[in-house]
Amino acid sequence: MTVETAQEQAQADSSRTGKDCNYFDFLAIAKSEVDQQTIAGLVEYRPGYVVLRTLRLAAACIAIWAVALTQSLWFLILAVPLMVVVQQEMLIWVHEGAHRTLFRSKALNDIWVSFWFASPLGVNFETYRLSHMSHHRRIASADDGDRWTYELYIRGGAFWRVVAKALLGFYGFSLALKKYATGRYDRMRPDNTYPPTIRYLIIALLWNGAFLAASVAAGRWYVYLLLWLVPLFSFAILITILRTIAEHQPSDYEGRDPITPVIRTTLCSRMERLFLFPLNFNFHIEHHMYPQVPFFNLPRLHSALTERGLYSRFPDALQRGALARVNELRRA
Repeated sequence: MTVETAQEQAQADSSRTGKDCNYFDFLAIAKSEVDQQTIAGLVEYRPGYVVLRTLRLAAACIAIWAVALTQSLWFLILAVPLMVVVQQEMLIWVHEGAHRTLFRSKALNDIWVSFWFASPLGVNFETYRLSHMSHHRRIASADDGDRWTYELYIRGGAFWRVVAKALLGFYGFSLALKKYATGRYDRMRPDNTYPPTIRYLIIALLWNGAFLAASVAAGRWYVYLLLWLVPLFSFAILITILRTIAEHQPSDYEGRDPITPVIRTTLCSRMERLFLFPLNFNFHIEHHMYPQVPFFNLPRLHSALTERGLYSRFPDALQRGALARVNELRRA
């Protein structure tokens, strides 16, 4: 059976069952089916590629700023969604760096991510890393640091309340104040903190000071708010919530414990890949199984799982479209 045929079969089976598979059931069989030699061949570092992708993203960011500060203000209509794309990719780079897959050197990995991606967004990298590791170790439990996103109840009218709170910045400011300003990374033990470091604060002020200074120099101080802060505290958070719900919220979720540990890989459209799933983030169950595999090799890992029939046995671990899944969940 080819990869494409298996995917199509999985989608057909999924539409018939409408059930979720427990991630640990999938994991137990997958670990016995995929040999370690295959995984070892997928774990590699490509520092040159990382540098190239970083500089390309930085160039795109600078170009968007240049247009917003020098051209007609009507260009903001185009600049804002493009900046949303840039910020989303930056956030996923932070995630990738948290697993230390960018450079063989831990120090270089952390400095690179903090300077180019995390600090400009106001994200204390080490706080994020410690919190995110709990998502991998204790997924769907009360200790899961990322659970706040996919435990949001979205049935019926609750969905629009979540969207409104995200767009108004409620979740964004709460996250900034409760997590990154205090360094609180342990959901259940508030005394466990990693307070912002001097290096993080300097880099964050350097980037954001440059953005604000450029806006003031161009006579458009408000562009810093409209192009950088508003998307960061609203659209970026909304996208994160929708993506994580699509990946992790069970179909039978009633807004209370227990939450079934569910992970879904998404066969997404180009538009979703652009806004929701940069850096192959849609191969999510593959990433959870083997977080040491870098993003550029996740498609190969997905093919290995498909060829071994994992998605035929667990068709509900595969979905076609994150927004379609969210729509199903809110109408359930």
